[in-house]
Amino acid sequence: MNRKDFLLLTLFRATRSIAAGMIMIVFPYLVLQQLKYGALMLGMLFVVGALATAGKRSVYGILADRAVFMQSAAAPGALASFVEDKCIVSA
Repeated sequence: MNRKDFLLLTLFRATRSIAAGMIMIVFPYLVLQQLKYGALMLGMLFVVGALATAGKRSVYGILADRAVFMQSAAAPGALASFVEDKCIVSA
């Protein structure tokens, strides 16, 4: 990774962190003051968001594990056929 890529990555991560911080400040204010909902509704929104995030990460994790397993399961067969084609096997 060169210096320019590193600086861009750092800039994008910093921008995302600032945006996430602003959302964590503005969203509760919006829910409590502008929409006139109570703290219970705010808490329920955060719980639903946390559960949805955990569920999404679990599904993506399972799918990623399956994809890696399928690739690793196919590799020995491909390697064996390559070796048989390139080597002379004496019987």
